[in-house]
Amino acid sequence: MASYTITNVTTVCGACPTIFDFSAIETTKHGKTKVVPLYFRLWRGHFRVCRGDTDKILVSGPAPSGIDGVCDIAEAIGMARFAGLDIAREL
Repeated sequence: MASYTITNVTTVCGACPTIFDFSAIETTKHGKTKVVPLYFRLWRGHFRVCRGDTDKILVSGPAPSGIDGVCDIAEAIGMARFAGLDIAREL
């Protein structure tokens, strides 16, 4: 599976649903890299992270208890990691 390093974040909607668009560097298991669009969506207690160019779902799952439709970027990254996506934010 590829890993992703977020280089840019845009908040599309900060209310329910929460939607973030990302630019990310994708690194394949063979070490090749390219910039890809990703998006995160949280709605009614369920989230997903998808490729923005293909809409392929990379990970999805239920949000932690107490997070229904609004979260910040750190919580979004945490949910994606917990679901198994190798994702980090560039410092």
